[in-house]
Amino acid sequence: MKEYNDTEMLNMRLVSSLYRSLKALRRKEFAKISETGVTFAQFEVLVIAYHFGPLTVGNIIDRTLSSIGNISLVISNLVKDGYLQSIISEKDRRSKLISLTDKGLEFMEDFFPVHLENLDGILSIYTDDEKEMLLHLVKKLYKQ
Repeated sequence: MKEYNDTEMLNMRLVSSLYRSLKALRRKEFAKISETGVTFAQFEVLVIAYHFGPLTVGNIIDRTLSSIGNISLVISNLVKDGYLQSIISEKDRRSKLISLTDKGLEFMEDFFPVHLENLDGILSIYTDDEKEMLLHLVKKLYKQ
């Protein structure tokens, strides 16, 4: 069996724990999200459109955890289902802006508070100070 030094073992344990934690968080989020009939990826795009307004597909991709091809399909399906609209940008006629429709806005205004309650329940294992510390530590990792 391959042997690793203490730092290597610690690094591998940390990465494994981060992956398992994210997987557990997403599973718990998805349990509630799936009750609405949208997928996790669809909800992720709807949240971005809800909070950041009209964006290009590229801007949406930059803000998600999903692949380029997958998000393009997700956006197409949300447009087809009436949650999003795609309009040609007045600033750059070559690009399209994606935004919520009335149906998408109504969905988010109804469901987002439920989502926040769900997150509160999931993350209630941490104190506010622990959440701030965890936030600081993970930001340090992805901003390097």
